[in-house]
Amino acid sequence: RNMRHQTLYTYLILLAGVFLSLTTVAEEIRTAQIRPESGSSWEQVHLPDHWSDSRPQQAGAVWYRLNVPIARPSSLLGIYIKRACNNVWIYANGQLLYSGGGPLDGARVRRNCYFPVLASWPQQAQKMGNNELLIRLHSDAASSISSEQRKGHLSAVIIDRWQLLLPIVENENRIRITLPRITSALMAFSGLTMLVLWWRYRREPVYLNFGITMTAGALGTARVFVSDPGIDNLTVERIVPALALLICLGISGCLIELNEMRSRFRRLWWMASLILLFALAIIPSSVLWATALFIYGFGATCVAFTLYEVIRHLHKDSAEVQKVFYLTSAIMLAIGIHDYLIQIRILTYTDRPLIQVALPILLLGLMMRLLSRHAEALATAENAKKDLEDRVSIITREIERSYQESVDLQREHAARDERERIARDLHDDLGARLLTLVHRSHDEKASESAREALSDLRLLIGHLNQPEGSLEEAVSDWRAETHERCEAAGRELQWQSIGLNPHRLGTRQKITLGRILRESVTNSLKHTDSPVVAITIK
Repeated sequence: RNMRHQTLYTYLILLAGVFLSLTTVAEEIRTAQIRPESGSSWEQVHLPDHWSDSRPQQAGAVWYRLNVPIARPSSLLGIYIKRACNNVWIYANGQLLYSGGGPLDGARVRRNCYFPVLASWPQQAQKMGNNELLIRLHSDAASSISSEQRKGHLSAVIIDRWQLLLPIVENENRIRITLPRITSALMAFSGLTMLVLWWRYRREPVYLNFGITMTAGALGTARVFVSDPGIDNLTVERIVPALALLICLGISGCLIELNEMRSRFRRLWWMASLILLFALAIIPSSVLWATALFIYGFGATCVAFTLYEVIRHLHKDSAEVQKVFYLTSAIMLAIGIHDYLIQIRILTYTDRPLIQVALPILLLGLMMRLLSRHAEALATAENAKKDLEDRVSIITREIERSYQESVDLQREHAARDERERIARDLHDDLGARLLTLVHRSHDEKASESAREALSDLRLLIGHLNQPEGSLEEAVSDWRAETHERCEAAGRELQWQSIGLNPHRLGTRQKITLGRILRESVTNSLKHTDSPVVAITIK
């Protein structure tokens, strides 16, 4: 029985040891001691420590000292710092656990504000009891940084098991790093697309404004891609408000161009912006924060006045369009006011400006509206092109018809001229010979035949000179000619026309039908003794 009790106690002790070795109570450290790197005395400070409030003129590196009691060293601990601006190094009991990389001091210390920090604290670097945790933080003076979110800052320090802190850091990375990278890439692609469209359609300045806005926004969020941009930090801080001003001017221009209106203040905005950009490039670093704050306010004012002008311009538009625009404007203004209050430290509950998330969404919404309008314009142009092609086809057929009529008319004129020439030749040559035969012939039959031939020749020449005509006109001429011939022969003419169609006869058809009728009448007069010649045409 005693052996059983001893074994049970042993198992309980082993399980308790395993439990204690695997579990560590999460500790959030909110108090620390601080001293400048060049100083020697330590001061008490509460975390999170925002330099804009506690030490606005501090520049360079400071040391934070934290006491971390550990009852029993664990296999692997994690040191989690949600936000450390601008760069941080972590030491535990004199051993370096984490380095932010890059130089320790100078104008190009890496900018890791947006990257959460998770340092591994191995068991061999731990000791039972109090552990000294030293955190070296480097940042520039608050007056030389153009955004409140990049000023010197150290958040509370959380110490817990590595496996428990790792999902928290991964989630922070998704929100603070991955999402901005995606939006930055989308904005860069959209900006380049708009600039290409502007280069293709240079009469559409809305593409240029939108391209500038999206490209500037992409450059502004590109800080999450590289912690060392290759230029000194002060130059970066001058570029950031310049990009913000370009974004505001681009949004203003997009709103104006999308609504096809003219702004009374547009030139004033651009002139004032050029002055501000020039001032931003030459001012000393000690007033950079104040200048950036003024630029942010100016850009917001520019967008607000543009929204006011657009609202006045839209009073004649549909109610649905007005509601959508009013809602978008209200959201944009609310976000701008919210982030501006963060910049002037009235709101301090968040270190994530909403504009970084909302701006890409709003700009992508404007892009969709712009692309929709572009698609509508292309559809309209396609329909106009189709209508133009139809009109060109109709006009082409009309031109071809007119050309054919002109060719036919020229051909008819040429044929008429040729007929007139042939008629003149027949009249001058053959007609003269027949007339001579009529006068010189002593044979009565020969003289009569020559006289009939001369008459037929004159009729033929007369028909050659006649243009095209209707069937009724031709029948009328044939009736008059036949009546004269029957009257000269002492015969009575009975003429009847039944159901004549309104056909037009060509010259050749008219001559051929006239010859047939004339030959029939001649045969009737020569070979019959009937006193009546009856002709029916139908």
